[in-house]
Amino acid sequence: MTTNPPATRIETEYGTMHVSRVPDAQVDSAKKDWTASYEVAGRRVTGLVHIRPQYHREFELLPTFFEVLVAGGEYEKTPAHFTVNGVDIDDMRMLSVAEPDDASRFRFRRALANYRTEEISDAASARTHAALRAVLEVHITDARLVWEHATAYARYRLPSRRQEATLAMKEVEKKVAELEDGIERYRQQLALLANFDELADALRPAAPESRRIDIATLAAGERVTATGNDTRGHSVTRVGRLLATPELVTVQDWGKRVQKWRLHISDEPDATPTRSNSVTLHADGDFGRLPAVA
Repeated sequence: MTTNPPATRIETEYGTMHVSRVPDAQVDSAKKDWTASYEVAGRRVTGLVHIRPQYHREFELLPTFFEVLVAGGEYEKTPAHFTVNGVDIDDMRMLSVAEPDDASRFRFRRALANYRTEEISDAASARTHAALRAVLEVHITDARLVWEHATAYARYRLPSRRQEATLAMKEVEKKVAELEDGIERYRQQLALLANFDELADALRPAAPESRRIDIATLAAGERVTATGNDTRGHSVTRVGRLLATPELVTVQDWGKRVQKWRLHISDEPDATPTRSNSVTLHADGDFGRLPAVA
């Protein structure tokens, strides 16, 4: 037969609370290595509660908070229970408890018929807070036990926490890679902006090339302009109506016989092709079509 440790007396505003640890309480086998069970008894209050470590902060090696099962626990062979002022507390679990005074944050309910519940009276709630503060004071004072349970629970959670940390790290690495890609894009943008004038000039569009007209396509009646030589070899520019189809002729040019095009251009109403309105020029010479006169 297991002998339970002697009760610890805790003085409260509702008199003395007797708190005893129950080492042989039958709790969930998967959690027994980090569960501490306590009986509490005082004036008009009695109960059995289970306390377990709980992680609460973003990261901590060992859990520094507690989960307190005040009543209920379907997987416990010795369920938690709590009676105050003759009223049984309905299923209740206090989470994220760090110190005895945290018990005062919670409200408690009792069961009614047809699965309904209601809050217990303020007086009963205050007496429950006092009893639970006494239990937490006894538990937290036993620093060695708290450390042993925290370590057992942390060791149980170690594989899952490693996996969670690995997955979280991969997500962060993915975001970092995306950020680095973004930084590189902005660096490239800044490099382009730093050389704005030079790069803008390089993008200046080239002057459009003039579209050469094949002189042979000119037709009689079109208005044209042409610069070349008259029959005496003088440079001349003629503007007007093309009097005849361009004619390819052989002429003397600087002592050589070469082929040029001869055009007859005049705006005289009754003009006909004559030497006085002729001009000869190379195929790539200076000539072009003009808009028709309205």
